[in-house]
Amino acid sequence: MLDVLRRSRNPQYLHLYRKCISSYRMGMIDLAYCRYPECLWNMYEVLEFFWKAIHFLQNGNYPQRHLPNLQDFAVVSAFLQNYGRSSILSQVRSIYRRHNSGWQRNPRQRVQPRYGDEQNGLPPSRLYNRTTAERAVRHSFTIANELAIIHRRMTLQQPEILVGILNGAFSRSRSEIRCSNAPYADGCGRAIWVCYLSRIPNIRPRLRAVSELDNSLSCVINPFGESYPEKPSASNILPGYELIRDYIFSGGVFISCGGMPFTYYHHVTTGRQNNVSTVVPNYPVALRIVMIQGRPQVQLLSTTLLVDNLIQRDYDFMVAMDVPSSNLVGPIPVQIYQNPTDNHFWNCAYAGNTLHAFRPIDPAVSPTAIALVRAQRGGQEVYPVAFVRYGFGIFMHAGLDLSQGRNTECDFVREVIRGFLQNFQAYF
Repeated sequence: MLDVLRRSRNPQYLHLYRKCISSYRMGMIDLAYCRYPECLWNMYEVLEFFWKAIHFLQNGNYPQRHLPNLQDFAVVSAFLQNYGRSSILSQVRSIYRRHNSGWQRNPRQRVQPRYGDEQNGLPPSRLYNRTTAERAVRHSFTIANELAIIHRRMTLQQPEILVGILNGAFSRSRSEIRCSNAPYADGCGRAIWVCYLSRIPNIRPRLRAVSELDNSLSCVINPFGESYPEKPSASNILPGYELIRDYIFSGGVFISCGGMPFTYYHHVTTGRQNNVSTVVPNYPVALRIVMIQGRPQVQLLSTTLLVDNLIQRDYDFMVAMDVPSSNLVGPIPVQIYQNPTDNHFWNCAYAGNTLHAFRPIDPAVSPTAIALVRAQRGGQEVYPVAFVRYGFGIFMHAGLDLSQGRNTECDFVREVIRGFLQNFQAYF
């Protein structure tokens, strides 16, 4: 078991894992754009990287071929059974049998080739239709989701659970000007997080640049409040944000503490703080990934110009903004409470206390948000601490004022993270 856990942090395995998840994601996008042949091609990559990732976890290597034989799949079957996933084994075997020509019982039964039917002269555009593409994406989800579940279990079974903390840099370059601005979060900075997490048994904090995020980390904390380190490569292109978003989709947990996430970015080259709340990557058509019946799906938005901010576009939630006409401006003192369903995740010892909420999640326009604690703000219920699912991961938001002097709020959010780490495996 320890060998398997050690291999789950190997860069080679992490590459296989990320490729499996990203291939499924590309299949979703191709289906949204009606690129049906590409859906099949991405599914084959999902299948390949899945069995190779399992093979590497079991043996420390994998065969150098694209399709698994029956002996290879015996390794996959044994691994799934050892990890208590035998209930899904028959479905996984059925998917592989359907798309692996070497496993066909009837030699005359042909599998549609990936690059068209050369014998009959049919191009891929005529060989595949939407029904075939939708089935391929469903199969891709089944396989990728299985690997994500196994990977999450391994990250939480480690003798030392790694928790990443953004160090303010985009990369390891010494020429970068690291982020030091933390709007509404300067009372709970990097050093405080490292000191606090180091005292929790089995938790090992690690300071990481944005480009160093990988899925060996059980979660990543952004200690810069409404800001984050960024290195724009072109007009309206935000590679740091893209890396964070990819980390979450691949099964990571990203925790934003203080204010509205991604309101500003800190330019590590110039050292300037820029407002990005109305800036989105320069795509001709905007995409949003939403959860429908427990499965991530792509929705097409008409144009990026209609999207107000990044969290609303990508994660389908929005925070409660200032309302000057009702004197709801800036941090608002609220009394927090929990419903019985909230206790299932974390039993809050601070229930009944008054905290200063700032940019809490607004459930009226955030249908997928799951509350950890609740409060009343201006006669409306809000979620000072809540999370949403995105892909195979989680985006967690603490909409509190964590400025210097807000000791109660800072202590509270640290207890939130502690409870999250201790209850995450049991809850999910």
